[in-house]
Amino acid sequence: MRTCSVLEIALLVGAMGSPVAAVEILVRPDGTGDYRHIAAAAGQALDGDVIVLTDGVFSGYGNRQASLLNKSVTLRSQSGNPADCIIEVENNGYWFLGGSVAEGITFRGGRIGLRLEENASVRNCVFEESTFGSIYARENTGTIEDTIVRNGGMHAILCEEGNMLITGCTVESNSNPTTNYQAPVGVNGGVATIENCRIVGNRGSKLAGGVSATNWSNVTLRGCTITGNTSPLHAGGVWSGTHSTMTIENCTIANNRGPVTGGVYGEYGVLTVERSIVWTDCEWPVWVGTSGTITFDCGVLAPPPISARTGGNEPWPGTLILGPDVLRQPPGFCGAADCAAAPTPEGDYTLQEDSPVFDLTCGAVGALPVGCTVISVEATSWARLKSMHR
Repeated sequence: MRTCSVLEIALLVGAMGSPVAAVEILVRPDGTGDYRHIAAAAGQALDGDVIVLTDGVFSGYGNRQASLLNKSVTLRSQSGNPADCIIEVENNGYWFLGGSVAEGITFRGGRIGLRLEENASVRNCVFEESTFGSIYARENTGTIEDTIVRNGGMHAILCEEGNMLITGCTVESNSNPTTNYQAPVGVNGGVATIENCRIVGNRGSKLAGGVSATNWSNVTLRGCTITGNTSPLHAGGVWSGTHSTMTIENCTIANNRGPVTGGVYGEYGVLTVERSIVWTDCEWPVWVGTSGTITFDCGVLAPPPISARTGGNEPWPGTLILGPDVLRQPPGFCGAADCAAAPTPEGDYTLQEDSPVFDLTCGAVGALPVGCTVISVEATSWARLKSMHR
């Protein structure tokens, strides 16, 4: 019998323990890549592998649906440009369970564009024309980053029972055909930080046209622009309730429309607004429902609507606490859209150079910077004008 040397045994053990090198798997729309379609590539991919999609439209069997279950795999476009790499989704679309990532792809259509669970993430993608939900994250701790969700139905982004970071995203012109519960960006029983996002021109649910938090959620909105949205029943902008906690920092929430409030609605929970602009010319800027508390400090809060400015107490049952540095006059937007035009993604909500918000002592207010200069026209006599041209 042949015996192995110590060196041979060491080499064998080392080879058996070495991780398999990650590979790139190329998939083409015409099926001529390493695998015929995305589903086949997803089935064979191992942790760390990258499925690379060439430019084109991926549709039909094996492309309209695929799952990456209990894997950490990246599905990305070769070009990095989602406009050039499109997946035509059908039914419930794509399901990532684990640490997988989608990057640089457009997901078009389907009931659900992409379902995320555990630690899955999305970067630089576009979701459009989904009927139920473009992105559905359940018990997920990942990130949705630099992604556009547009022209879909019901939920644009719905997060349930997870801890999500949503950053640098645009949620635009989605329309809920029902009065279904959550807003276009909804958090239900979870934790979420939503920062530097633009949520505009959406026709939302019965709760809100922009963002909602329900069932003991904990949500932070930071640096977001939420404008031109509508709700058929409650808040045009933001709704927080059912024992949820929400903090709004450096946001611009303006000219949204809802039957109760065009701005922020809070009930059965605590909502804090700081260094933000909440403005509407159409309805109450805030509404505090039963067992709700809204604390507003350092920012701009629109006065009550003209129909309610005859004196007396606000008609809501909750508690509104205003800090000492709250401005109740127009913030001086450069070109805001008429609130009556909502839902609309239009409007320039940057600030005029002489905006009164800069007189507040608490620093930067709202989500957007100075965007225009107002040129004052001084009265000048005819004699003075003639002398200037001699």
